[in-house]
Amino acid sequence: MILRKKTAGHFLILFLSIAIILGAERVGNATSITTGTSNNNGSGYVGNMFDVIVKDNALKVTGLDVNILHFRDWATATVELWTREGSFQEVMSDGHHAYESQDYWTLVGSVSGIHGSADANHFTYIDFPDFTLPASMVSGLYVWVQGDYMQTRYTSYGNTSPTDIGDVAATNSDLDLLVGVTRTPRFNVSGLGLAVKWSGTIYYDSTPVPEPATILLVGGGLIGLAGFRGKKGSPTKGRV
Repeated sequence: MILRKKTAGHFLILFLSIAIILGAERVGNATSITTGTSNNNGSGYVGNMFDVIVKDNALKVTGLDVNILHFRDWATATVELWTREGSFQEVMSDGHHAYESQDYWTLVGSVSGIHGSADANHFTYIDFPDFTLPASMVSGLYVWVQGDYMQTRYTSYGNTSPTDIGDVAATNSDLDLLVGVTRTPRFNVSGLGLAVKWSGTIYYDSTPVPEPATILLVGGGLIGLAGFRGKKGSPTKGRV
């Protein structure tokens, strides 16, 4: 009976230790990256397509601030968020660019009834479904806004053959947000639009990859438990 109680105690301690270690590794660091509300242009029925470069850890995106201006108090918009693994400029196997067709993209979510603001320097938060941006990879994002008397705000660099596309618009320790383009209609084959800096904020949780020391600690605990069970289960000398 005493041995059984000790065994149960060992199991409980080991289980709690592993749970605490793994739980600590999985806790996300909630943060954001923003290009700021400063902008100099805008358009109706237009989207902003741009790339982000994620660094060491995968990021779970939890929502966006989008700069949407309305010209009528009753006006509302539908906002779509699309994403893809790889740059929006990537040349696909069929010879087309990724920005030319929605077939190369995944729709994260579409939210209707977005009112926006009468202030061109005001953000509207949109709670899209969570999705993951993979670590150490370029991912394309496309924010499309459609609605009468509504306008997407951005900073335009003023030319249709831009050298600014791909420049860093905002950066932090988790990712780089790059200068992209306007797209209207939503997907087409007419080439790139104006070089623009998207006006908005990406909210995300950063999930760190378990460190080697953590993996060794957990692995050592499991090996130790296996050894303990093996010793306990071995026959005792002289026992009938």
